[in-house]
Amino acid sequence: MQTVNNFSQLNFRGDKSALADFLEVPVSDVVRWSNEGWYVEDFKIFSSEQDTPQYVLANNAFYSDKEFPLYYDDNAPDQSKPSLVFDIRTGEVYVEYVYGCPGVFFRTKFCFRLSKELSPEDISLLIDRNLDKFQKILNGSSVEYNGSEFVGRYSSEAESWVESLRESLINVEPSEDFLIHEDFDSFLESDPFGKKYNATCLSDIVRHLNIEIESNSYERCSDDLKNDPESAIISYYNWLLTDCILKPNDEVPDWVFEIEELSYFKKSQITLEV
Repeated sequence: MQTVNNFSQLNFRGDKSALADFLEVPVSDVVRWSNEGWYVEDFKIFSSEQDTPQYVLANNAFYSDKEFPLYYDDNAPDQSKPSLVFDIRTGEVYVEYVYGCPGVFFRTKFCFRLSKELSPEDISLLIDRNLDKFQKILNGSSVEYNGSEFVGRYSSEAESWVESLRESLINVEPSEDFLIHEDFDSFLESDPFGKKYNATCLSDIVRHLNIEIESNSYERCSDDLKNDPESAIISYYNWLLTDCILKPNDEVPDWVFEIEELSYFKKSQITLEV
């Protein structure tokens, strides 16, 4: 990484016209970049300042490519212990084993040490509960080129939120909080009619969903959902069929239309065919 001026000197003997021809841009652009301190990296031109993202992006621990749970090892070097990472250049919050990270050194990334063994559910809850604090850090941040590297700059308020998070996150214990489901929508989305497990009636759907939720120790159904799961499923089906969410090649099993509340859709279908 080097300034446009240095790149021109080293590769084109300071000939800005030659550099402009190489980059296929007007000479005036090269002159402006040189005067404003822009830099070159991998033959691409970048401004001396970078805009930070407007919003924080939380990476869901359930879909992380990292291995969970992350085990805390007292014998591991401090730098390699699992941490919650906040990258202000992308706005991302995620969990990673951090070791010798240049972004941390130049303060474009923050690492918040996690002192305990945390499950994906714990991590997701932890991130969700602190999103507003990460957002406040991002709001007070900027990234500037210091002549050799990009470095993070922060307002005094942002710095105070960084310290607050460092003190609180290291003491987070594994949680016993449960994710309470008020409906089955997220479970039904990919396979609404249970074709993958050969469902033949509404009871099969209910049974499968209960098993799926109960298999996760951090998830629970709300009391209403537990007492009347059929209504929640029928409500979802009604939404699918009414708003034509289904794709044209998606076939609705006959048993769905045998449900009294949904029989109207079958009659409508027959009327249209006639």
